Amino acid sequence: MHVRPVAREKILNLTVPVFVDIREDDGRGSFSPIPRDNRCFKMRQGARKEIIVTIQPTNSKILNIERCFGVLICPGRNVPDRDLHLLDLVRQEHSQEGKQFTVTSLWDPNLDDLTILNTESPPGLVDKSMFMTIAVDLVMTGIQEQVRFVLETRVIIVSPNEKFWMYNKKAIQEFFYILLEEEESSVENEFSYKVLSLESQTQRERLQTRSGMRPSVRTPDSLSSYQEEEESDDEPLQSGSGNVDKDCAEDILITWGNILSKWRTDFTTRPKQLKPLVREGIPEALRGEVWQLLSGVHMSEHLFERYRVLITKSRLNQFLVSIAFVEGQGSCEVSNGQHLKTL
Repeated sequence: MHVRPVAREKILNLTVPVFVDIREDDGRGSFSPIPRDNRCFKMRQGARKEIIVTIQPTNSKILNIERCFGVLICPGRNVPDRDLHLLDLVRQEHSQEGKQFTVTSLWDPNLDDLTILNTESPPGLVDKSMFMTIAVDLVMTGIQEQVRFVLETRVIIVSPNEKFWMYNKKAIQEFFYILLEEEESSVENEFSYKVLSLESQTQRERLQTRSGMRPSVRTPDSLSSYQEEEESDDEPLQSGSGNVDKDCAEDILITWGNILSKWRTDFTTRPKQLKPLVREGIPEALRGEVWQLLSGVHMSEHLFERYRVLITKSRLNQFLVSIAFVEGQGSCEVSNGQHLKTL
């Protein structure tokens, strides 16, 4: 009896959860989880560290991980491949069921290329955190080239004597979406695939933000460009503590230009895409105009006068300028980092 072979899908779209944990040498012969909150890891200066990456393919029969080619790190995000630094691999292992693959690498804090990630964050800054990129290269059955998963997270470097009494011990999670196309295999009954695309949830949300689409639902422990839970519309939006982008990508400037053009025609209504863009960081060249529009000074002579006085303060950088998103009106607030006062 002739058995007709089962047709396989030529294009496969798979989701791959990846978990990242960073541990520090506790001085007692083992490594302990690094304190962190939803926003970032808090790493002690000078401590040896382990980076543990766990991959859980949703279809382990198709995405069979053979081994890890390397774990790489670098300060910053959107960094070129040449800036990534390869760490020493300590161990790599599959779970008994074969449903997850874990790789552990050792991070020497004295490496010259990673000095910035071993320098205590300057005191006095509202936001002391910086971005760090973690990449893991994997060799997978049926895929000719190695597959690289790139994650980004925020870190703060604290004193070696810093004490933390309560902190989150869960690993952080990022979802990756990989699109595969089946190719002709030279070996009968074996799979062969080509990677058409590979992107993270963070990358998807960033693109959605720039295109004006609302990001999809996130988990609190996901590594995304929105690593804090989104506040309600009537809470202060901390624009003053955001990134100051001196070198801004052209597509971002175009997006800001379109938003400002619409906003200038109707000062009473904020564009829908505004809030996520502000959280990404206001380009330095646009901050003066954007701050005035956010605070609503064009609709209140009293507020305009207070704003004029505020921007002449010689110690302005020690204050936190916040814009409250209150329906129907804007209010500018200034704070010393502890208590807000309405101007």
